[in-house]
Amino acid sequence: MLARHLRHLAWLAVLATGCSLSVGGLGSLDGDDDRVLADDGSGDRLADTSPDVSDEADARARDDVAAEADVESGTDESVEADAEADADVSVEADAEADAASDVGPGCIDPVHHDEDGDTIDDACDLCPTWSDPDQLDSDHDGLGDACELSGDPTFLTSIAAQDSFWPSRLDPTALWTADSGVWTAGTDVVTGSQNTYNGNRSLGVAAAPRYAAEVRFAYPSGTGIGPEEYAGVLFGVGASHWWTCGFSLVRRDLTLWQYSGGTSIYPRMSSPSSVESVDRPYHLLRRVRAVWDGTSIVCTFDNAAGDSSQITFPVPYGDISSLAGSAGLCVYDATATFHSYVLYR
Repeated sequence: MLARHLRHLAWLAVLATGCSLSVGGLGSLDGDDDRVLADDGSGDRLADTSPDVSDEADARARDDVAAEADVESGTDESVEADAEADADVSVEADAEADAASDVGPGCIDPVHHDEDGDTIDDACDLCPTWSDPDQLDSDHDGLGDACELSGDPTFLTSIAAQDSFWPSRLDPTALWTADSGVWTAGTDVVTGSQNTYNGNRSLGVAAAPRYAAEVRFAYPSGTGIGPEEYAGVLFGVGASHWWTCGFSLVRRDLTLWQYSGGTSIYPRMSSPSSVESVDRPYHLLRRVRAVWDGTSIVCTFDNAAGDSSQITFPVPYGDISSLAGSAGLCVYDATATFHSYVLYR
């Protein structure tokens, strides 16, 4: 239809040089030219083809129309082909951009897992268990500001081991050892349960002075919790000793516990008051971290609701050697679901 319309316009342009409109339609041509308009039966009005100057113009017009039709046809195909090519390139570019955004900027070897939900793939996250989409690293040591020790960004410099309990190449090569309790692997979590004694699960990576061990966990149920229960991070694990920074859902406090052989576990220090409101749900995600700087143990606590607290215990000289060893997960007289473990150095 477009080619036909162009032909009509071309003929009208030729005829307009010697025609005038009358009430009845197209009038006769002026001058000596006696050509008249004939009806070809199609409803279109065509000029006579007598060989004169006007005929040459007609011929040129026909050639122009034919050329325009050819160009139009070729242009349509070319435009369609270009549009398809552009569309393919655009779709591929968009797909690549989407894929890149899914694993975070600059992550060239992702594991397609985001433990802290900050849109940064675990393989490239400077703090894989602390939400830090800005990825700030003030001291440029490869460890993000979000998971550095508060008040001393130079204290920790790297992640020695991390486990999100989701299979990937980031899993520690060392083995987990459970010396007590019942430990069950789930989807992206590990659940520990112990009703009669401490449930310990440690990772075989040694922690020397100036380290921090951290766990994130929640309680899968508000029932089956004993009066002395706690869950938290295990550290300083040796043949006959270990320490724990533990949170109690019953008391809502933070306590440092020590085991040095025998059958008893001793509380060395507790928070002077509750570290979170009693109306916080049991399934709220919580984090407990133990920091050992060579002279003191700092137990820190925070939860997904924004509560936070810490206690500091100066370690007696005779107990300093007991802080060497591995670290891991701990639960006592309760069931807790652990979401992650990290050892910093």
